[in-house]
Amino acid sequence: MTDGAHVSESGTHTRTATRTAGSGTVPALLTARAAVDPDRVALQLADGDRLTYREWDRRSDAVAWGMRDRGLRNGDPVGLVFEADGWIDYAVAYCGVQKAGGVAVPLGAHLGAATIAELLVRCGVAGTVHGRSGPVPATPGWLAGIGELDRNGGPIDVTVRTGDPAQILHTSGTTGIPKGVAATHANLTYGLDPAPRRRPLAHSRHCLHAFALGSNAAQTMLVNALVAAPTTVIAPGFDAEEFGALVERYRIGSVFVVPSMAIELVNRRIPERHDLSSVLLLGSTAAALPPAVALALTGALPGATLTNSYTSTEAAPAQLTMVFDPDRPGALGRPERPGDVRITDEDGWHVRAGRTGAVWLRSAAPPRGYHDDLAAGTRVFADGWVAMGDLGYQDADGYLHLVDRADDVVKSGALAVSTLRVEAALHEHPAVAETAVVGVPHPVLGQVLAAAVVPAGDVTEADLRAFLADRLGRHELPARIRFTESLPYNAAGKVVKGELRAMLALGARRDGPVPESPTETTLARLWTRLLGGGRVSTADDFFALGGDSMRAAQLATLAGEAFGLSIPSALVFDRPDLAGQAAWIDEARPAAGTGMTPGDDRGENPVGSLQEHLLNWMHELEPPRDVGPMQVAVRIHEEVDAAVLADALDALVRRHDALRTRFGRGPDGWTATVLDELPPELVTRTATGTTAADRRHEAAKLVSAEVARSFDWKQGPLVRAVLVRVDAEDHIAALAVHHLVVDGWSMGILLRELGLLYSALRTGHAPWLPPATQSGEVLDWNRRQWPRTRPLWRAELDGAPPAVERFPGRRPARTYRAASHLFHLDQAAELRAAAERYRTSPFVLVAACWLAVLARHTGETEFVALTPVTGRARPEFETAVGCLAQSLLVRVGVGDDPPLGLLVERLRDGLLTATDRQAYPFAEFGAGVPYPVEIPFSRWPGAPHFPGLISEAFELPHGLVWTWTLPGEDRGVPKLELAELAGGRIEGRLTYNRHAFAAGIVGRLADDLMTAVAHATAQDDPDRSEPTGGSPLTPAGSSR
Repeated sequence: MTDGAHVSESGTHTRTATRTAGSGTVPALLTARAAVDPDRVALQLADGDRLTYREWDRRSDAVAWGMRDRGLRNGDPVGLVFEADGWIDYAVAYCGVQKAGGVAVPLGAHLGAATIAELLVRCGVAGTVHGRSGPVPATPGWLAGIGELDRNGGPIDVTVRTGDPAQILHTSGTTGIPKGVAATHANLTYGLDPAPRRRPLAHSRHCLHAFALGSNAAQTMLVNALVAAPTTVIAPGFDAEEFGALVERYRIGSVFVVPSMAIELVNRRIPERHDLSSVLLLGSTAAALPPAVALALTGALPGATLTNSYTSTEAAPAQLTMVFDPDRPGALGRPERPGDVRITDEDGWHVRAGRTGAVWLRSAAPPRGYHDDLAAGTRVFADGWVAMGDLGYQDADGYLHLVDRADDVVKSGALAVSTLRVEAALHEHPAVAETAVVGVPHPVLGQVLAAAVVPAGDVTEADLRAFLADRLGRHELPARIRFTESLPYNAAGKVVKGELRAMLALGARRDGPVPESPTETTLARLWTRLLGGGRVSTADDFFALGGDSMRAAQLATLAGEAFGLSIPSALVFDRPDLAGQAAWIDEARPAAGTGMTPGDDRGENPVGSLQEHLLNWMHELEPPRDVGPMQVAVRIHEEVDAAVLADALDALVRRHDALRTRFGRGPDGWTATVLDELPPELVTRTATGTTAADRRHEAAKLVSAEVARSFDWKQGPLVRAVLVRVDAEDHIAALAVHHLVVDGWSMGILLRELGLLYSALRTGHAPWLPPATQSGEVLDWNRRQWPRTRPLWRAELDGAPPAVERFPGRRPARTYRAASHLFHLDQAAELRAAAERYRTSPFVLVAACWLAVLARHTGETEFVALTPVTGRARPEFETAVGCLAQSLLVRVGVGDDPPLGLLVERLRDGLLTATDRQAYPFAEFGAGVPYPVEIPFSRWPGAPHFPGLISEAFELPHGLVWTWTLPGEDRGVPKLELAELAGGRIEGRLTYNRHAFAAGIVGRLADDLMTAVAHATAQDDPDRSEPTGGSPLTPAGSSR
């Protein structure tokens, strides 16, 4: 089931109310399915919203009545404008239009307001329906929100014939003008049987896609959902981590992607980090799947069948589908009916096998056609044949192979974009003299747009992006805009596109110079180890191939070990290309001493540095304090077998040495002993109450109490799972593990592995997980680095302030009781754009703003900021569970009232330097700075869930057990916690001691921070930003 593909033979169903003349209309398919599977879930959104066939049928009837009340007549087009998260309402509106006799015109909101308005006019819509979110479109005819069309009049009585037009989809053509492709009901329902003996995809309970709303692939999935067996799970957008998590959560059997998604799944190593063993079918559509990616997917998903389908919006349901064959890795398949593919020369004559020409497809279905461009239609549609706009050839066995695109349309992800359309928009800007736009390779999307601009006046890249954003869809915006003195023309006055692509290339993997020197070849192996993929060239860009800040730090560590150098992470940012990195290493090596040679550090305490710090903190006072657990909780919407869960928990503890650790104090300090057995604790409870709401409330209290209950950290166990039954298929489960043996990174690993172990044991399979690195290995490696890093940290922190001594409004307090002030950085997109201008990350930019706020409030001249990192400096350490995080101390001067740009630079450079030295005895140096400015940052690609069971995150109270006695007066400041949530939202929280700070003071500090961030995002030139004490960042009434 793919872009334009249907999944079974055609059939007939006639409804009493919505009358169908003949067989095969979309409303007939829906009515037939609702009659036999009324309560089955048809569509399921990633966030939990769902639609049954009964509700789909009933609600679309109500929408149809609402449209007829507004004067809709048979054959009238109706615009459907919905955001990506509005799939349920969109599906209802789509079928409602057709039940009312109308023609659906789907337009995803990603197209942009100007394009949507133009297309609605060109289609001559009688009216437009829009979703519950997003801007209201400008439209001819009537306009209604989906909620305004709910008239419950029962089944509607409108005649709908198979030959009637059913939808108009839009796609960019070779002229750059979007064309409307009209399809009849007979075309859409071709090959679909409303009552098959065995439903398509019967091997799956759930199938999954993330196609753009309004695309041909998405429309195919929507119509096929009317007859297929599984529930269709829809992600509102594609994020590789979230996509993998959805497969894991719903045990997806059939997955549908476009090549760019498949590429990112491979590049991000999603099959290694998520359980994709449930996948039996992976179908790729919309473009040819690169053979290397197909090979990688078949290796990563050995139990899945991989198919690649070839079609287009104009050609559907004509298509080719090929089960991936390593012997024919580039083949797209051959037609089921001989003769349904042909290759022609420039004069339209058929060419023999092996010769390249224009590709044409046909099928037995009634053809589609252009709605509004008859001239273009004669070039594309001819006697049942459809021109695909591609160049290709058929081999001797009839298999089709593509060579290149025949026009200037760029396929970026699942969407086709016209370079001519983008050029036209750029030419509208008064400061653009000349411009040309091409597609350049991208490691994830396949291609992206890049523009060369000859300016006619003062203009910046930011100016042009803002200008284009009002005229084009998000997917049409160029990834790169480069200013140049002239464009490369040939003698005929035409732009030489090959030269232009070379000039605009992003640095993504391409056929550049091969690594030759020993340094280059060694670096290339390290790149491949970290990033996956195939051969790299010396011109490749580390970040364009999927690298990030964590991978950059790991590359610096691995390269340092390989070359015997102390290599800073900043090198990867300053010189992202392989050639530049190799040149730097070659220059540094002659002057290098034994910088990376591990020394001997015998006699140190046999516990990790963070563990030592925590144990010292716990024993500052008598009786000792407890640092408490780390916890995660989920709500499970299935039956849970407590006995199987206990077995899975036992297996989890046996798998990781950290979870079987006891601590004690010997003559030389703290000791850690790993036991052969240290059984975990499983607490099971049943919530009571007369109503489900009462039981859920009681369950939350029970879980919170068990998580907050103290651990015996000397004797164990240090792992506690809690399972509270609300109803037969409603449970709240929590995993709490003492902080001495885990960190935040570990909790994600433990929840995932517990789910995988439970699923295997529940189904009677022997549980298997790949070998995990043990915490002892990581701690041992870290300690071997201390002789190198200790003197560097000693020099860095000599004379550093131990605390923020002056803080107006801080009250004397000798007891800590946690409270927090939550806020959201709603301008996340603007913040990311500003961070790019400051050449840093959003986290560093916000952290710098916070230091500026503190500088104004306190008058201090220097801060020591503390931020944790995972402590997994080598890629093989990522599977390790333990208390392994490293707390970095960064010294930042603010006494000279630096502009924000300079403050960002100081913090960024300090963090990069500290990251390079992250393996150090923090307990030793942290004791000298007992009250730093804490700024932790976390990133959550998806909400926590229990793999193998339908589940969702369950939020426990923040700071559940945060209360303790202090050894003296509190000299701390509110801790700024930043988190990037699923979907890219950024959340902030100021956590503080309620005995030391009034809530009003913390609230004002949060307001000052929001103001500082807003000013930073509005600043066009970071180098000209105001000093941190300057008035633009200082709200009225604040003081230094």
